[in-house]
Amino acid sequence: MRLPCRFFMVLCAVVLHNFSLQSASVLAWQAASVLPSKQDTTLLEFHPVAGMDVSSHRNNPPNTSNNQRLEDCCEYYCEDYREHYSSADIPLHTTPLSKITDSTTHSTTHSTTHSTTTNTQVASDSIALPQRPHRFTLDGSPVRNYTQLDPLKTALVGGGFTAVLGGLQIYQYNAFWSDRTTFRIIDDGDLEYGADKGGHMFAAYTMSKFATDALLTSGFSHDLAVVSGGLIGAGYQFFVEVQDGFGRNWGFSPTDVYANTAGSVLHILQHFVPFFSNIHYKATYFPAPWMSEKTRKGSSNPIDDYSAWTWWFSFNIHGMLWEEAKPFWPSWLNISVGYAARNLEWADASRRYIIALDYDMEKLLPSGGPVWNWFRQYLNLIKLPSPALEFSFAPDGKPLGPPRLYFIFPFKIGSIQF
Repeated sequence: MRLPCRFFMVLCAVVLHNFSLQSASVLAWQAASVLPSKQDTTLLEFHPVAGMDVSSHRNNPPNTSNNQRLEDCCEYYCEDYREHYSSADIPLHTTPLSKITDSTTHSTTHSTTHSTTTNTQVASDSIALPQRPHRFTLDGSPVRNYTQLDPLKTALVGGGFTAVLGGLQIYQYNAFWSDRTTFRIIDDGDLEYGADKGGHMFAAYTMSKFATDALLTSGFSHDLAVVSGGLIGAGYQFFVEVQDGFGRNWGFSPTDVYANTAGSVLHILQHFVPFFSNIHYKATYFPAPWMSEKTRKGSSNPIDDYSAWTWWFSFNIHGMLWEEAKPFWPSWLNISVGYAARNLEWADASRRYIIALDYDMEKLLPSGGPVWNWFRQYLNLIKLPSPALEFSFAPDGKPLGPPRLYFIFPFKIGSIQF
């Protein structure tokens, strides 16, 4: 029998909710919100996932209730469905949609500037959308729950992002891949005691965030930008791994691909799963001599001097506590768990496990203009020096003496070894 694709998208939105199409609810929210007028800028409006142009179907009469707008949206998508079953012996649900939505939605307000001569308008009683972690865009534009592409921004951001990737590709080719050979697979699962896997995960994690912000600025919906950004981050790192496969001093490593994928997946989970929004992945870099350690033998640049890097999972304790306990823990104070490999390629090489205090810079520093707010988010990619407790182990896993207490990790000045 014939089941229209448009109704199928509405049905999937109800069943899959957060991870699938957002057809009826998003379009109803869009209709309930006051959107920019056509004379402001040339905008293309698309369904957040399906990519269908819906600009011609938007109807926002000034004196129409939000429940009526929701009924209009669903009526459009379900019209063919009703026609198909009207002659069948299957009873249709006839409860007015307004009664259903009155019990399942709550009042919110959405405001959008129409033009320099139009005052801000507010629409209330709109559809309740899933709560997502807040994200600042580079130009200060609001994060959208539907995709509304701005061609000019898309061209500018896309061109800039492509230029950055091109420059990165040129640097890596000259630094690592200029000496070519036939493609080969070399699995280096415990290379440098796993320190390089932390770097692969961090690269994909960071690339995913940059790609997501580029898409958000272009006008992608928040959900679609996060998923697409994660795929771009993992995809680019896969391309890098393929290039490693042709490098004479390297090889295609499956475990590197797993680490890359983990970084992009963490980025996506932070958005869709509330628990993971309390976890940040961070890095610390200081030249090994600054930490009274030895530089990795054979390293030619900071990227492959794994003796100088420390990789961290930073946990937002305040966000994990129950409500009654939150007042007793500052929202900006986190606990980080880190891993490092020191003195690589030397006889005294070791693995290090660290527990440290950490700072949420986005909460600690004041807000400001759009560029500052956007940049402030990326400060949480960096683990700053702080008090820490370090445990050292030999490559075979045997403990190397008692733990060391740092007052300013990773600098040993003033540290105490118990």
